[in-house]
Amino acid sequence: MGKLIVGDVISFNARVASYEKLGHKIDYKLERPTKVKLVPHKNGKDALPIPNTTKDKNELLGYIMLENKKFYQENNRPYYPWYVEKYKKFLDQRSSNTV
Repeated sequence: MGKLIVGDVISFNARVASYEKLGHKIDYKLERPTKVKLVPHKNGKDALPIPNTTKDKNELLGYIMLENKKFYQENNRPYYPWYVEKYKKFLDQRSSNTV
């Protein structure tokens, strides 16, 4: 797994949940993502290695949270350092396997 590039598509399943925004307005969010995976490029060549998402979904979620940390914090979205740590460990393991 590596850095996503423009045009990458991620697929996942999630539950839809409602919540109350400021001003008592109801909005919706996705939660409990499962089966997270990077969709292969149409040309058959992936720009990035695709992780085994049945095993590495937490790492992919960590990458997404790390790259969008500012957005999560500015919009009062839940940010889970546990996922980010999983991603960082994944990178460490990957770099130690290629050395």
